[in-house]
Amino acid sequence: MVLSEKQLTDIESFSALFFSKKEVFIIMGISLDDYEAMILPDTPFFIAYTKGKLKSEAEVRQSILTLAKMGSAPAQTMAIKIIEDSNKNQIDV
Repeated sequence: MVLSEKQLTDIESFSALFFSKKEVFIIMGISLDDYEAMILPDTPFFIAYTKGKLKSEAEVRQSILTLAKMGSAPAQTMAIKIIEDSNKNQIDV
């Protein structure tokens, strides 16, 4: 199935709200028959979905870091956890 630019933008938007891949399929009316093929890495669906999710996560992290720098103890705790998790999940390039 070929997705239009509008559909890819919508996929990115829905994933930014942390809907699952199957939920995005249902919201957009895409047949679940196409699910397995469309969620493979490097497919347009996978790339748009991942991009939206990561952009939203980046915004949340930015908010946490901003609050942490302003002295919020809960945000500082969350920022430390983000840093620790990031160090554990480093990808070798």
